[in-house]
Amino acid sequence: MLQFLRETWQLWYWALFRPSLLQERMNVWVPQKGQNGEPRDTGYSDILLFGSKRFMAQFILLSLLFALPLLFNVATTGQLSDLLFVFSAILMAYGIGVWLLPLGLHVPLLLGLVYALQPDLLRQVLTESIAAMPPLPQLGLGLAGYILGFGLTVGGGTWLWAKRQIWLGRALLLVGSVSSMSGGWWLASRNWSDTLLVGGFAFLMMLWALWLFREGTDPSDAGGVAGGVAGGVAGGVAGGVAGGVAGLALFPLTPLTLTALLVGFSLAPMRWRWTGLLLAALFIGLSFEHHGWLALAVAAAALVGYYRLLPLYPLFALRSVTARWHRPDKPPLPALPELQQLPPHLDKVLWLPIPGHARLLAAAFREDAAGALAIIEQMRASPYPGYGPTVRRALPLIVADQLALVASAESLAALPSREAGLLPQLVPSFYQLDAEDGARLAGCNTSPRGR
Repeated sequence: MLQFLRETWQLWYWALFRPSLLQERMNVWVPQKGQNGEPRDTGYSDILLFGSKRFMAQFILLSLLFALPLLFNVATTGQLSDLLFVFSAILMAYGIGVWLLPLGLHVPLLLGLVYALQPDLLRQVLTESIAAMPPLPQLGLGLAGYILGFGLTVGGGTWLWAKRQIWLGRALLLVGSVSSMSGGWWLASRNWSDTLLVGGFAFLMMLWALWLFREGTDPSDAGGVAGGVAGGVAGGVAGGVAGGVAGLALFPLTPLTLTALLVGFSLAPMRWRWTGLLLAALFIGLSFEHHGWLALAVAAAALVGYYRLLPLYPLFALRSVTARWHRPDKPPLPALPELQQLPPHLDKVLWLPIPGHARLLAAAFREDAAGALAIIEQMRASPYPGYGPTVRRALPLIVADQLALVASAESLAALPSREAGLLPQLVPSFYQLDAEDGARLAGCNTSPRGR
């Protein structure tokens, strides 16, 4: 039980701060095969839809924990029907978590904030949604049409996948999934505008899913792609019923700014190009009608959260800058333990370099070269852009320290060789010659001028 609870805590912590460790766990728990049978990274949809029951149970437990503030407000100040919002929060968390797990985990918190500030708005949306529901026979017909079309699509796509007709299978999944969702919605609602909206939403999500699975050739990928879209659409519909987007649009400025900060912070581990700018544009669109040009402050909060400028970055910067401060009559504290209290140890998600990080890294290298070199390798391997400038600034300082240790002409002459201490690991590009460079150098050494 303790192991399960520890893994549950790690799921949240790793999803937000150490996504590479979470990726390793997902790859081990639910391994996936890509093109030519080679292993590929396990996606959130792989593990939440058809993967590990243990992982899913931990995700649901976290969703329930984050829904406790909402449940407490409903129990103390709400109505019995407001319990539907708690179930909607869990459903939304799962539907969004299939695609954006860090954000999905925090959806119950966001819905709890909406309920705390705008409970009457949520009740109004829920009442109007129930009133707009079609008669039960019509709803059953739409659901049956959707299930039938969706089942035929997944079956046909899986069969084509097994026959290695990958592109034809993708086309069937795209057309069949969108058609079954749109057709089922029209049979239930008989409303063309809503049908087109659902169809467009399903089409965009299907294109996204096919892009995520662009290297997949396993027959089970057909079910994964289509099931993922179904989960995402379910989450989106649940979100519409709960009125989350409508509630956000009517938020007062301060709570809306905090919401933008939390959403941006949750999406920071997702390394997609232009995500921050798209998120800022989304919040401007949501808040401009009610807050005017102050919507720019909301967008700025989303960017601050996405680039992790608050709340941890100032603490990291302060610790990095002051780590080497000491009284004149006492030596400075060891640099390596201080370095281990900064990214990439506590938080691997770093979009901007930390002031003083490079000098602290160089100081740690003087004290413990092996330990500091391991941290440099972690920084080099990280996909986040905040580490590259730090390594580039630290390397001249470290190399200068290494050169200062040269005590003889023989040691200086040995520097160009691959056995020159730690230099080949610090600046490997200087010690890597391809075949063409080697032949050119050999020709120079054998030429009369070279002799």
